[in-house]
Amino acid sequence: MPVESHLLVVFFVTSVVAMVIPGPDMLFILGCGMR
Repeated sequence: MPVESHLLVVFFVTSVVAMVIPGPDMLFILGCGMR
């Protein structure tokens, strides 16, 4: 099943952004750890 190239680019960009930006749970864990 061929994948269109622009959809593949959008998928990779979204994946990288999701990995780089910490979610609210990660910020909560960091906040508890700094206390």
